[in-house]
Amino acid sequence: MDIETVEDVLNRHVMIKPPKNVIIINDYVIDEIANQIYYVNGATPSWLTDTIVLSKTASEETVVHELLHTYGLGEDAAYSISPILYNLRRTLSFRKRNVKYYECPGCKRFAVLHEKYGNVAKHYILEGYNPD
Repeated sequence: MDIETVEDVLNRHVMIKPPKNVIIINDYVIDEIANQIYYVNGATPSWLTDTIVLSKTASEETVVHELLHTYGLGEDAAYSISPILYNLRRTLSFRKRNVKYYECPGCKRFAVLHEKYGNVAKHYILEGYNPD
């Protein structure tokens, strides 16, 4: 996953509000549940309403799925709704917008991310938004 793909998905899905912050982890995110190893494509906590977190294995549909969490939807609801919403792009593809992000040079809100994990995770900010 890269920021250009996120921008492309958001440009095609005009009914979804773009998040102010996008964090992309440039590594595999692995979780163990019941002795099974799973690759995690996104990890957006529901309390983080203006930010999505994606891993390098995320798909375009994962972008939509993680955005649904920013609206307060839980895992079951996001899992059910994201494929439907993602596929609406075919019927609404005539409408587009210009969503752009730039890499954050460092901010107070995500200071720990920038200082400790800057080589593994990148923080992008919606054009026109000031994180501090």
